[in-house]
Amino acid sequence: MYPLERNTKWTTRVLRFLNDQEQRFVQQTPKAEFVLKYTGVDQTSYNALYTFWLSMHGADINTFSLDLGTDPDTGVSMAYTNLVFVDDVFKAIQSKPKRWDITLRLRAVQ
Repeated sequence: MYPLERNTKWTTRVLRFLNDQEQRFVQQTPKAEFVLKYTGVDQTSYNALYTFWLSMHGADINTFSLDLGTDPDTGVSMAYTNLVFVDDVFKAIQSKPKRWDITLRLRAVQ
């Protein structure tokens, strides 16, 4: 398995009043963000990832799902839907002959 960075972000708003007090609140539900890092990927896997990225048109409005299975400790299903790629550039660096390091950033849109 490859390493995965998973974060959750909220859009918040802060109102400041004339008496210098603040009121803070969340404007929308939390959104998941992921960074998938693939190291030493062979040419066949590179082609599969690149073809999938192209089919989603990079950072476009085409959404897809990511299923991370079930958490063994809590039994909670970790399936994420409505994900898009963040970057318009496919980030792949050739680390060795016929081996690639690939980084894909994803985020939830709904």
